[in-house]
Amino acid sequence: MDLNQLLNEKPSATKQREFAGWKMKLTYRSQTTAVTTEIRYAKTEAEPLLDLEAEVKRLNRETLKPVKEKWSKTVVEIDESGQERPIDESLVSYFQEIDGNLVEVDKLPRTNEVEVAEEKDLSECTIEDRKAQGSTIPIPQIQEYLPESTYEVWGEDSTVKALAEALEKEGVALIFPFTFGGFKIYTATLYPIRIDGNLHLLMSLNSGKRILKHPLTAVAVEEKKPKPILAKPKLKVKAKK
Repeated sequence: MDLNQLLNEKPSATKQREFAGWKMKLTYRSQTTAVTTEIRYAKTEAEPLLDLEAEVKRLNRETLKPVKEKWSKTVVEIDESGQERPIDESLVSYFQEIDGNLVEVDKLPRTNEVEVAEEKDLSECTIEDRKAQGSTIPIPQIQEYLPESTYEVWGEDSTVKALAEALEKEGVALIFPFTFGGFKIYTATLYPIRIDGNLHLLMSLNSGKRILKHPLTAVAVEEKKPKPILAKPKLKVKAKK
């Protein structure tokens, strides 16, 4: 290959590396099961069900040119009177009141270990550093929680399948606190499902329990009696006086 060929040759397209999933250690112990496994999880994807879409473009209605949004982050300090003063973001930190004193705190690290060793109330489930303590709920109760996102769970050995089979047999889902880091904590549920006969394990990150205000209860309605059909009055010309 001569120099001109080398200069004109286009670089081959690099294949994008597939995300291998986040890792987490999971331990589950019940009266009939004891499993410790390393799991991986990644956000589930969806296949569109309807071939319907609205192809639109965001344009400036005066020039008909494309537009895009650019966000600029400005940090302001708020004084006692409510006045705002811009400050450098490097001065901002997080504080928590502990024993009456403001203490500077760090963000929570991402949860990378879960242990469910005994049944306990959800209020007793906690996170210490990177490890979460959880409990179990009956699988049908999952529908009571409102998911923000759902993740597929898998592993690199048979212990993950053993965990899914145990949860399916016992009819329970794992429930535990979970965070990706920062200060937002989700209520996570991990449970088995079957699709086309294949066993899968899912983890949903829930914002909380659904608030449903309008149950569709069966109420006895009193049957209304039909109005009798009466004869129409006959009209006649009024007699002249």
